[in-house]
Amino acid sequence: MGFIKGAREFKAHRRGESLTRKQTMLAKCYVCNGEEESQEDCRVPSCPLYQYHHHRDPNRELDA
Repeated sequence: MGFIKGAREFKAHRRGESLTRKQTMLAKCYVCNGEEESQEDCRVPSCPLYQYHHHRDPNRELDA
């Protein structure tokens, strides 16, 4: 398994550390993904953070 994006940020949050906006977004995606490795589009376009997802399919249209 490779590096899990958001794991480090989530652990920092749990320790009470302050996160940047990007770190917060990565941590949330990590938690939403069930604290599992994700190397593909999560396919949840209804999520407000989806447009920033690092594996989002750029050809997939967002809900209006």
